[in-house]
Amino acid sequence: MSRTIIVSLSFICLLLVTNIICFTCPAGYFDTGNYEHPCSSCSVGRYCPGDGKAYDCSNGTIAPNQGMVACTQCESKRTNIYKTVCILVNTPTEAREAIDDKFDVISVKNPYWFTTLLFTEYLAEAPSKLLQYTFVDQKLKRDTPVVVYASTVTGKPSKDNYMYMAIGQNATINIPNSKQSQPIVMYFSIVPLEVDSAQFVGKSWLWLSKTYQFTTSTFAIENTGSDLAQYVNTEALFVYHSVPANSKVNFTISVEDNFTHENVKYKLYYSTLKNIDYPTMNNANIVVESPFKKISTTSLVTNNAKEGPFAVSMVIPTTYYARIKVSVNVSQ
Repeated sequence: MSRTIIVSLSFICLLLVTNIICFTCPAGYFDTGNYEHPCSSCSVGRYCPGDGKAYDCSNGTIAPNQGMVACTQCESKRTNIYKTVCILVNTPTEAREAIDDKFDVISVKNPYWFTTLLFTEYLAEAPSKLLQYTFVDQKLKRDTPVVVYASTVTGKPSKDNYMYMAIGQNATINIPNSKQSQPIVMYFSIVPLEVDSAQFVGKSWLWLSKTYQFTTSTFAIENTGSDLAQYVNTEALFVYHSVPANSKVNFTISVEDNFTHENVKYKLYYSTLKNIDYPTMNNANIVVESPFKKISTTSLVTNNAKEGPFAVSMVIPTTYYARIKVSVNVSQ
């Protein structure tokens, strides 16, 4: 009896061990070494041929999707740093890749750049939203103007063939939602206007906010839950219909958490620069931080508002179901 039990248990263990050893992940997946989740889909920029391993794409090839079994050869033999998009054939050989938050020299002699932009799957579901790309000078002084020509269809954008154009300090291009989760490469020609060269950094911003436009001097939103609480940050753009040039504007806002009734803290962003339509932390030259209170009220005041719509953005670094009241006072 004892011998029979021992032999039976040994046989079961041998089967389990054999199953683990002999199990092979299918092509497009790699072996994780984890018994509960033995296989994982190959990430973008890599390929999994079916031997249980993941490999980086070689130079000049890309893997734009998860689970690829081989990389695709680029006609230009050049890719972005992530090996997910082929660089266009007519892109100058001296063109450099701009990486978010990394400063580099922009010069008259070599104006060509490119960068990878991603409308996330979340943003792809939100029509009419924007992706911003801003060029900020060294140490974030924001005082060196540039002219920017940008395009996704040519590696040498210029004043004759650009898709997007910006000029001035904190030069910002606003890219409409591509409604796709695949990355795109944006190509730039960037020239500083007052110097031969300068240190700049490119900063992207996924504009996920709700825009509230109003024509009266007061405006109230009783509950922003359905509009804003789905996002990681509570973001909103408030646009007052029009103000005269160089007028004094007092923008006052009161925010209350309408769900938990806990303390609230937020920042307001505004730009007096004519080339900035959607102010953010990357391109605003006036920033006001609110007090940390249950009903948090603060004012943004400028004495030299630009002519036209008066736009202020609010960013709360968490999700709130907020009650918001806004008032605008304009004087000459």
